Amino acid sequence: MQRKYFRQLVPLFVLICIYSCNVKRPCIEGCISGENWEKIYLYSESSREPLDSAMVNNNRFKINTRNLKSQICYIGRAKNKVPLFVIPALIKTSLIVTNGKIAMDVSGSPEHQMLETYKKELSQSKEAERLQVCDERINEAKQKSNDSLVSQLNAEYWQMVNRKTEQLIEKNQNSPFGLYLFYKRFVYFKNFYTQEKIDEIRHNYKSLGAKALESLWAEKIEQTLTRFEKSVVGKNAPDFSGTDTLGITKRLSDFKGKYVLVDFWASWCYWCRLETPYFKKAIDLYDDNQLAVLGVSFDSKEKSWRAAIEEDESHWNQLLVTQEEMNQIKNAYAFSGIPHIILLDSQGKIVARGLRGEEMINTLKKYLGN
Repeated sequence: MQRKYFRQLVPLFVLICIYSCNVKRPCIEGCISGENWEKIYLYSESSREPLDSAMVNNNRFKINTRNLKSQICYIGRAKNKVPLFVIPALIKTSLIVTNGKIAMDVSGSPEHQMLETYKKELSQSKEAERLQVCDERINEAKQKSNDSLVSQLNAEYWQMVNRKTEQLIEKNQNSPFGLYLFYKRFVYFKNFYTQEKIDEIRHNYKSLGAKALESLWAEKIEQTLTRFEKSVVGKNAPDFSGTDTLGITKRLSDFKGKYVLVDFWASWCYWCRLETPYFKKAIDLYDDNQLAVLGVSFDSKEKSWRAAIEEDESHWNQLLVTQEEMNQIKNAYAFSGIPHIILLDSQGKIVARGLRGEEMINTLKKYLGN
């Protein structure tokens, strides 16, 4: 009886072995012509450190991508590489190097073809013609220092790009390419200061197809949203400390009991110092028991910090933080660029973020009255 079952299982085992041998494991196979390379590298989109590498033998190479999620990588060498949309499949490439420049043909990655088509359509469509005209008008307005026209034309330009991108997201909802476009359109370099906006973005990206959600961009989106959730409007402001102009250590929490306008700035930041007149206006509008203005400088040199305070006559509460403290603050409040201005209520809760100029004054009037 056992021999009978064994004889029946042998063909099945053989079939499994044959199938396993024929399965195309995710990798990048390719050939290089035009230059003799000893090694080729695969880089992530956002890092200079290679994800993997392979020796080039007889102008051919193979890079294992079994552990990589769908993402855009760069293939080549440090200063000479081209983008490649990697998916969990066998991808074949042909690289031709001429005068240090790489031309590449790709098969096996439909998403790569989608990306190339997207770029091509933006550059060749009628919409692209309007983009080019708009771009030329932007440059002309810049030369004439017409800032309002520059802003208007920039808005028109990005409206056109965004419209095209959103159309492609709709067409590619179950593709890593679709989620890549979603990330670029709605998440990349965006700020999320309210839980409502975070919930909206999270719902929208999770509504895309399963194949799209298996890509690296699902992780990137979730990481971004989680980072912002720590300091959205309504949350308690993360506490921190710094040294004031008298050399005394003070904490943000020391200012509880009144509204606090927190200004993250630096002496070398031109746009930060343009906000100074608005802080002076805020101080004129409200008494000390209603509002405190707190400057938090990211200067690396104390001398520069003190000189800027004297030059701008910004003699309100000022703190200087160390490099380590600066990094902790940026992480806690999920921002990178300055100026970054936040309004806290008397309980230390965040009521507004990303304030500038007259918007800052109007926000103060909303919460503290005229």
